[in-house]
Amino acid sequence: IVTSRDRLTSLITAYGARALPVDVLPNRDARSLLALRLGEQRVGEEPDAVEELLTSCAGLPLALSIVAGRAQQHPEFPLAALAHELHDTTHRLAALDEDNTNSVRTILSWSYTTLTPHHATTFALLGLAPGPDISRTAATTLTNTNTTHTTTHTTTHTALRALERSSLIHQPTPH
Repeated sequence: IVTSRDRLTSLITAYGARALPVDVLPNRDARSLLALRLGEQRVGEEPDAVEELLTSCAGLPLALSIVAGRAQQHPEFPLAALAHELHDTTHRLAALDEDNTNSVRTILSWSYTTLTPHHATTFALLGLAPGPDISRTAATTLTNTNTTHTTTHTTTHTALRALERSSLIHQPTPH
């Protein structure tokens, strides 16, 4: 078994390895993870705060584990306090930093540092788009570098594939 944030397509192509993609947890499973770590009673006492935590963690197992760990370290803190801290989008990543190896920021940085400068710029520009989704056409327009349409489309497509291979973006449907 080999695990990686990278899609490891070369192993699949060269050696016939089988890919087993692991996606974010569905809401029901994310709630079960919190209940397992914090206890059904504590999760049941603050359903609105739990819902905010689940939304802020977006089904990411690491984010949920960090939140659960912080809640376990401070059983006297209401879950609403943790939810409020995560609700502030300007400090969300800081709220999910635990130490140098177990933080969302650190894990994302490992993928980000492997990107070429162009791919990193594309990733940064995608963060400016409103909402969770963007079409390939909109991404091409967003990342337009005043080159020909064909070159821009090809360059953006290549960057988007690299970002997806690094598990920094997800393509749920074609284009």
